[in-house]
Parts: sequence; C-alpha cells; structure tokens
Amino acid sequence: VALPSELADPHPPPLPPETMECLERVVARMPPEWRTAYQLAIDGENRQAIARALGKSVRTIQYWLAAIREEMDDCLDGR
Repeated sequence: VALPSELADPHPPPLPPETMECLERVVARMPPEWRTAYQLAIDGENRQAIARALGKSVRTIQYWLAAIREEMDDCLDGR
C-alpha cells in the first residue's frame, strides 16, 4: 500500500515559460482542422468522435494527433 507521500502529485509543477511559449507556437502554426482535432482530444473526445466531428477518417485523425505530439515533444525535450 502506497503512503500518501509516495503517491504521484496530481498537480505537477507548471512548465517553464519557454516551454509554454514553444507549445503555443506549435498550436498557432497548426491548420484550423488540426487545431480543432487537438482541442477535441484535450477535451477528452476519442479518435472516432473527432473523426466524425471533422468528417475525416480515424486514420487521418491518428496521423494528425501523432504529428502534433511529435512537434510538441520537441518543445518538451528541452525541459
């Protein structure tokens, strides 16, 4: 049984300002449909729901979200 001090902090520390700026630049560069898919994913929608909402295939949504994640990973590598 994990003691309270061993549990993961549900509120991780905020990201450094330069990381946040990088992530904001990634979002700003996204095509509008990608931005919508990203926002729906953040809001907890699954890939099937995002695909339906945008009139795209699930495979396309998977590609978009993977590409977004890859770009965002570049921002997070410098942490």
